[in-house]
Amino acid sequence: MKKKLFFVVCSALLWACSHQAVPPAPLPVVNFSLPSHWSTNPDQQALIPFWLSALSTPELQQLWQAVLQHNPTLQAAAARVEQSRWQHAAGRLNRRPQWSSELSTAHSGQQQQTENRQRLGFDVSWEWDVWQRVGSAEAETEADWQALQSDWQAAKWSLLATLAKQWFTAVGLAQKQHLLRQSIDSLKQHKQVVEAAYQRGIGQALDVHLINAELARTGSQQLTLKSQRHSALRTLEVLSGRYPAGLLSPATELPLLTQPVPAGLPAGLLQRRPDIRAAAKRLEAAFHQQQHTLKAALPSMRLTAEGGLSSESL
Repeated sequence: MKKKLFFVVCSALLWACSHQAVPPAPLPVVNFSLPSHWSTNPDQQALIPFWLSALSTPELQQLWQAVLQHNPTLQAAAARVEQSRWQHAAGRLNRRPQWSSELSTAHSGQQQQTENRQRLGFDVSWEWDVWQRVGSAEAETEADWQALQSDWQAAKWSLLATLAKQWFTAVGLAQKQHLLRQSIDSLKQHKQVVEAAYQRGIGQALDVHLINAELARTGSQQLTLKSQRHSALRTLEVLSGRYPAGLLSPATELPLLTQPVPAGLPAGLLQRRPDIRAAAKRLEAAFHQQQHTLKAALPSMRLTAEGGLSSESL
């Protein structure tokens, strides 16, 4: 009888140790219409690994490195990813045997008769994951971890897009300021001609008032562009983790595109978007959470063992 029981327990342990992977979460079917076919040039299928490298803008690349190192939003997202990674690692420990030890000493006796006794004990327990309850919890934490990784990537690319947009805005405003300065110089020359004609009696006072009004309007536009450019520069400094002092001086010329932008296919775009990958992983985590909740009502099987030593002296 003991041999049969020993054989059954060993067989159960070997079966449980063979880790059965939790089945992937089924995704819901969404019905929507698509074009009959997509087409693209095979020569343009290769994507640019990092599109910022396709621009001859070393200054923008330096700002991007500063964003990666000092932006608080990106650092907070990275910290959440690290926290989730450790939570997933802690959840995986539930598959291993749990053990505890105890060391105690007792003193008893009366007057001349005393007794000291020491005890060293230990307990070992291991849950037999029959219903894959522990596996569902582990799969849930893993999906949450992967979703946060995609969130971190989405935050990184969003910051890069915002950084590039503000940088190009600052460059464009600088070019507009240059055009307005040229317009103001031209208007000043025109004003001298109009005033000279008015003083000689061959011009009208209305022309003088009109040219002065145009100069005032152009000067107001120049102040507006200057304020907008300083706001864009301060935004760049905030994104890079600096104090917004407006001390940056980006280039005044737009960069050259060294590589053509590939068209690609819509399916490839969906696969590359980190926010869509994060949403899919959160859906998978919700499925595993539901399975873990349902399996929690089922009985669990746990193998335990305990032992110890007791003596009057260690």
